[in-house]
Amino acid sequence: MRFKKLFISAVVFCSLFSFLNLGAQNISKQGPTYIQGPPQRTCGTGIPSPQWEAMFQKQIEAFLAANPEINAAGKQGNNSTQAVYTIPVIIHVIHGGQAPGTFPNLAQGQLNSQIQVLNDDFAGVGYNIGNYPATAFTTWATNTIVSAASKDALGRIKISNTGITFCLALTDTLGNTLAEPGIHRVDYNTLPALTGTFTSKNPANAVYNTTGKFMGFIDGYIKPNTIWNVTKYMNLWVTDEQAAVGLLGYATFPPLSTLPGIPGGVGTATSDGFWAWAAAFGSKNIFPGGTYTAGYDLGRTCTHEIGHWVGLRHIWGDGTCATDYCNDSPPASAPNFNNCPVTYPLKSGSCAGPPSNAPNGEMFMNFMDYTYDCAMFMFTEDQRTRIQTAMANSPYRKLLGTHGLCSVPPPVANFSINPNPICAGQTATITDMSTGSPGAWSYTMTGGSPATSTLQSPTVTYTAAGVFSITLIAINGGGPSAPVVKTITVNAIPVITITPAGSTICTGGSATLTASGATTYTWNTGPTTAAIVVSPTITTTYTVTGANGTCTNTRTVSVVVSGAPTLNIAPASATICAGNTTTFTGSGATNYTWMPGGITTATISVSPTITTTYTLTGTNAAGCAGTRTVQVTVNTTPTLNIVASPTAICSGSSATLTAGGATTYTWNTGPTTAVIVVSPTITTNYTVTGSNGTCSGTQTISLIVNTSPTLNINPPSATVCVGGSVTLTGSGATNYTWMPGGNTTSTVSVSPAITTTYTLTGTNAGGCSATRTVQVSVNALPVVTITANPLTICPGSSSTLTASGSGPGPFTYSWTTGSTAASITSSIVGVYTSTVTNG
Repeated sequence: MRFKKLFISAVVFCSLFSFLNLGAQNISKQGPTYIQGPPQRTCGTGIPSPQWEAMFQKQIEAFLAANPEINAAGKQGNNSTQAVYTIPVIIHVIHGGQAPGTFPNLAQGQLNSQIQVLNDDFAGVGYNIGNYPATAFTTWATNTIVSAASKDALGRIKISNTGITFCLALTDTLGNTLAEPGIHRVDYNTLPALTGTFTSKNPANAVYNTTGKFMGFIDGYIKPNTIWNVTKYMNLWVTDEQAAVGLLGYATFPPLSTLPGIPGGVGTATSDGFWAWAAAFGSKNIFPGGTYTAGYDLGRTCTHEIGHWVGLRHIWGDGTCATDYCNDSPPASAPNFNNCPVTYPLKSGSCAGPPSNAPNGEMFMNFMDYTYDCAMFMFTEDQRTRIQTAMANSPYRKLLGTHGLCSVPPPVANFSINPNPICAGQTATITDMSTGSPGAWSYTMTGGSPATSTLQSPTVTYTAAGVFSITLIAINGGGPSAPVVKTITVNAIPVITITPAGSTICTGGSATLTASGATTYTWNTGPTTAAIVVSPTITTTYTVTGANGTCTNTRTVSVVVSGAPTLNIAPASATICAGNTTTFTGSGATNYTWMPGGITTATISVSPTITTTYTLTGTNAAGCAGTRTVQVTVNTTPTLNIVASPTAICSGSSATLTAGGATTYTWNTGPTTAVIVVSPTITTNYTVTGSNGTCSGTQTISLIVNTSPTLNINPPSATVCVGGSVTLTGSGATNYTWMPGGNTTSTVSVSPAITTTYTLTGTNAGGCSATRTVQVSVNALPVVTITANPLTICPGSSSTLTASGSGPGPFTYSWTTGSTAASITSSIVGVYTSTVTNG
């Protein structure tokens, strides 16, 4: 067996105290009487030693090995039924002479109510079991080592039926019939004389004012003087106590051998059993006329302590997140006190693990925690295994129920099924009607969910039609009953369909609805035929109920009533000028058609030449149609013209532009008159916009600008001597005129007598002309003189010849000898010529 927590060895008393004063109270005149008790649950049961637990674990391993099906199916033995133990109980009521029914000499009804609580709690059907959350500990059950037997049909940690029942003993140790079954009333004043350290026979005496003193008195005096054979009876002691003690109860763990040296906390032949404070014994729900203490008035103190008596540990392992040796109870950090109800999950993640108890938290509803009675309601399957192991092995437990002290015959199984028959998918309730006080039940419900149950009165659901058997075996201390088999009839539920599955009609229309799948039909509107014709004015849901005998089913269908679409056209109207376009957009429908034109889009663009009305027809998804119209008003557009005078100009000239055809004009250059004068430098387009009041038009004219020629004269200037000439050549034009002279060729030769300016006028192909001038300068001839010194020379001598000019200079010289100087020297007789040039 695997353990999920660390075991911390210790021997302590789980007696816990606080300072909350609950106070005495009387809830009602007919209800329970309450006296003050400890503000927190207290438990004086000692913790068994590690040696005891080690020995017990070996017995558990042997028990599981002998019953392997327990781990897989939660059952024991080849007969597929867990062992059921019926334990004879004797309750020793210790009092001081009070009459029965006067505290602490409790009434028989209060004492008997405790036995019923034990039987219900150990069978897993006790008070408040319905508070178990629908998802309780499902994550823990999935993520940890938990056997299939520990889980219920919802995947939760299962609430166990431990297989333990309790009965009130019928006879005493001598075989005498008890006047009150299972009850042994003892006036402590009649007990043997006190010995040793005991100074009072009254358990509530002030001398026993601590837990140790009180338990020493109960174990050392009360128990040895009143105990009955521990192999035949489970001994319970009920007494009062000194208020300072503050104990609710304590029990002994089961001894695992008869050898001497039984460890502390384990029962002996003179101490084995359970002690309870009288105010924490019994249940106000069963016997409301008793005396109780608040918070511990439902008998769960006894359930808790008897849990120890059959081998169970506290869920927190008497340490911080220690082990209780049960895999299917999450670890707990400490006991959980008081409160009812307690919200699930509680203290999620309080034990970090591994394993962690997040997100399900601690199992506060387990009988082995310390909450108030109303919050407790379960044992687990692993706790059941410990209980069954203790009952099968402990020498003081395994013989209980074998002496006929309760004389319990096997029960007679019986149950009822309601309703029967049912329809598929419905749930039937099985009510136990067995006699003989069974403490366990085993149902087999073939074809149902669940298929088996150990609840006393389970419910079962059938999803398929047919006739199915339900078998019950009831079990008490006398053994299992004979099986009882009954049948339940499950009829099929008709599957209803409506054709069509959904309809949409236009206002004023109708639809035919046809139901199928059953034998008879009833519509919510009254008709009982399969098909009906409906003409709703608004969207309406129709329901048909179909039956095939006892089982019915319903189906609904909606008939949607769709009105004609509300059409809109944007814009609502339009005015355009002839030749222009306008756009309309329809909305409010699914499909659209425009007339004239037959366009089937929501948006159209139109250019009518005359005023026209357009009609839009729109249909919605249901096919319902509506119409709307829109009018386009068409105005005339003026026809413009422009006259240019002249139609072409030379650069630098101007032209007159005259517009006509409208009443008002605007030129692109800014003027708003019909006539404008322009002087463009390049060919330019002029646009005029003319309006007749509502519509306008435009016209454009291009005014051609021709460029003037760029004249050139070569040479650009000239100088000649009197009597000389020069050639002048013009270029850049097509036609030329020279002045003076009137020559019309591009080239002329001139011989002016004086300096003269000539003007050339050139005209190009566009008729544009330009002028250019050139000056011809006329210079006078210089007067030249030559002197010789000497004029005559002898052979072998030389003469210097000097030339000079008169008039404006400077002068240059050129001799026939080639010299360019003004003077030359020569020794050759001859004629010498000098050319003198001015300018």
